[in-house]
Amino acid sequence: MGFYPVRSESPYADFQPGSRRIKVTEQREIEQRRAVRESFDGIQSIAPYGDGQPPDPADFRQVRCQDLSVNGVSYFDDEPPTFNRFLMVLGSNPAVCMIGEVIRYTKVAGVDGPEFVVGCKFVGRAPAD
Repeated sequence: MGFYPVRSESPYADFQPGSRRIKVTEQREIEQRRAVRESFDGIQSIAPYGDGQPPDPADFRQVRCQDLSVNGVSYFDDEPPTFNRFLMVLGSNPAVCMIGEVIRYTKVAGVDGPEFVVGCKFVGRAPAD
């Protein structure tokens, strides 16, 4: 089994070649994402996107993001998601509308009671109207 390079922020940052080889399963535990996520404390609009049709403007609501990368996003919500796919409007002038897929969610203690951290991957851009 060969050596797999790791990022400097990983728990194996002090690894020295020859001292021990990192197993494939350990590498996957270290980093499962394909891109580094940056902290992103911003409010964005989100709506369920199940049938490929654009959601009604009334279906959008605001969520507070936690982090963002080119491949995905995580956000905070008061409830667990009731959908698998969604549209997220990022930014403004011009806004970018991304199609996302819920990967996991975790219940955490929030300031005003329990909330959920929802981890998602982007699966594409929404078609322009």
